[in-house]
Amino acid sequence: TFCRTEPVEPAKSEALFSIGSAPPAACQRGMCNGSTRRSVLRVIIETEFRSLASLMIYACDKLPRLRDTCLFRLLRGRLVAAIADACDFLDLLERSRLLTAEEIDAAAERLQISDGAGAIAAAKAMIKDGLLSRFQANRLLEGNHRGFFIDHFRIEDILGSGGMGWVYIAKDLKTGETVALKMLCEKAETDLGLLARFQLEAKAGMLLDHEAIIRTHLIASTTGLYGDIHYTVMDLVRGVGLDEFVALGGPIKWPLACHIILHVAAGLHHAH
Repeated sequence: TFCRTEPVEPAKSEALFSIGSAPPAACQRGMCNGSTRRSVLRVIIETEFRSLASLMIYACDKLPRLRDTCLFRLLRGRLVAAIADACDFLDLLERSRLLTAEEIDAAAERLQISDGAGAIAAAKAMIKDGLLSRFQANRLLEGNHRGFFIDHFRIEDILGSGGMGWVYIAKDLKTGETVALKMLCEKAETDLGLLARFQLEAKAGMLLDHEAIIRTHLIASTTGLYGDIHYTVMDLVRGVGLDEFVALGGPIKWPLACHIILHVAAGLHHAH
């Protein structure tokens, strides 16, 4: 379904592109090769995506080639179908509890967001002003006002995904700290083996204190819209992963490789 080159309404798709980057010329030419299609399908099959916005954010980060295809434009176009005008967008924003009614009114006045303005224009203004993250704006544009909070943590962005679930950048509303929040995916929540592994990994992270090991601060569960949600809260470390580092700069020279392995080995030694 994602691979059919269906027509997209240009005004909508190009408007949402402007939140990030302008639509490349290849999109307009309708180029979409088989290798890219296979890559996207593999991602869709292997990863639990809770929304189309999540898929697009992941694809932007992990599949740069996707930006040069009509497939990217097609999916972007589908994102904007839910919310069209600023009034609906602000109403959904209030229901999301990301901002209070007073904060929304003050922002609308300061940013000169009128009732007749478009939802995308309102979203862009709030992203630029730092009131919303791109992730939050995309979910609101898609028509979702739920899923921004887990207990006292507010979801700010997607950090990555793994075999057991998603990792988000979140803000602790009690302390004001920015943390990494790892949440077990819906499919894994019903797998007792994966749940036990998830909890065991988190408990080990709470016991270990070493500079080469991410520190886990909390293991918890809460009740969500569709059932129990299991999550852990960890330190947030800014930077790129080793796979991204290699993808950007090519093979690592041996002195730096030795330096990396030294720290990994030190962490393993401390753990065992």
